[in-house]
Amino acid sequence: MGSDVCVIGAGAFGSSLAYAFAKNSLNIKVWTRNEELMREWNSTQRNQRSWPNFSFPKNIVASNDLVHSVKSSPFIVYA
Repeated sequence: MGSDVCVIGAGAFGSSLAYAFAKNSLNIKVWTRNEELMREWNSTQRNQRSWPNFSFPKNIVASNDLVHSVKSSPFIVYA
């Protein structure tokens, strides 16, 4: 799936940016190097490490494939 914005970094700041973009009806891809976080995010829509007890919108997808994430997005934000 192509995304409108790729946010590189799934920490507190990257997750906050992804949420702000997603609330504006954009499809977001969040890149993380942490495979466990990627699986958690995609299965539960949560990032317990940075935003415990908060569910992110379904138009945010996590990935650990940096090349694909960047190539599939016209806008890239480094967080």
